[in-house]
Amino acid sequence: MIKTLLRAGAAVLASAAFAAIAVPAQAADASAVETAGTCDYSGCGGIVWNFGSSKYVTVANCWQAGSTTYYGEKPPCVTNGYQSSMRNAMWWLARGEATDDLPYYYDTDAFKVDAGCVMKYIKDGYNYTRDRRGLSSMWEKISDSTSVRVDSYTC
Repeated sequence: MIKTLLRAGAAVLASAAFAAIAVPAQAADASAVETAGTCDYSGCGGIVWNFGSSKYVTVANCWQAGSTTYYGEKPPCVTNGYQSSMRNAMWWLARGEATDDLPYYYDTDAFKVDAGCVMKYIKDGYNYTRDRRGLSSMWEKISDSTSVRVDSYTC
């Protein structure tokens, strides 16, 4: 009888331990900031490549959850300004540079089209043109598996 009770108790404890491991954590708060914190190798996240523009392309390694666009000079999550080796920051890409060469930008979350400029780019195989002439600067969010190749960027 005692062996049966001990086995039953062990089974209950094992089940509880498995359930504690197998149950996923609660979803993040909707206002949470997305960063490259869990992306620690080249190519594991969103990539932006300045392929053909002599104008620098600005990228961010964070994004405020919610909308897929932000209008302004920097997204609210950018608290560290222009930094190549910090999270919650933004950086410039010169012609030929890509974010998968920068460890803190392995998971790039957004890129910017400056006010008064026109950017032509390929995003996941589709051609896009963003015309911001007469308009404010715009940031576009990209997801973890997105690749963006900027072919032309003029102001």
